[in-house]
Amino acid sequence: MTTKEQSQQTPVNQSLARDWRLWFFVTAFLVLSISTILRVITPKNIPVQDNSWGQVTPGYSKISNAIEQFGQPIEQKTTAAGSEYGFKSDYKTMPHQIVTDKNGTIKFMKQFITFDEKNIIDNYIKEFGEADLELVDKNTGDAFTAYVFLDKGLVLIAHISSKVVQQKWYFEPTTKEIFLQSWGSSLTTEPRGPEPVDTKFFN
Repeated sequence: MTTKEQSQQTPVNQSLARDWRLWFFVTAFLVLSISTILRVITPKNIPVQDNSWGQVTPGYSKISNAIEQFGQPIEQKTTAAGSEYGFKSDYKTMPHQIVTDKNGTIKFMKQFITFDEKNIIDNYIKEFGEADLELVDKNTGDAFTAYVFLDKGLVLIAHISSKVVQQKWYFEPTTKEIFLQSWGSSLTTEPRGPEPVDTKFFN
């Protein structure tokens, strides 16, 4: 090949090299952009674990996930920390409760369970081991014990004599101190005792 022929091919080769590099960078940019978009719009996998209620898990699920599973809430109120929702249960005066943060992420759920004599606390203790705490819920009364499983993110409230579980609370696993200051603030080690007698009935 003559020097003249080589000089004529050099610009062509350089042009091809530039085109190839440009094509490479454009393709890489497009691939990166598409993967980023897919990562943003693709829903994160929500784990189903011990503190999951169906497919809804505190710390992972959004209120939209709860609505998909339970239907539209029958009540809602805004709080300083986020929102509280009530969902229809088998008890007209006791709706299921779900609490979210300001971003709509579920942080706590309270389920009122239909009575089932086979659904006793012993079954859960056999599965999870002994509860971290056994307390009394001020809102439920002394006839029930609240069994707290901190590592599981679960509270089970069962009748003392029948042992039937009538409430389940779901939350993110946490420490005793944080739990008692937050979701467990209504729980106590002290029995409520009998209601005071109104003496006007004796006057």
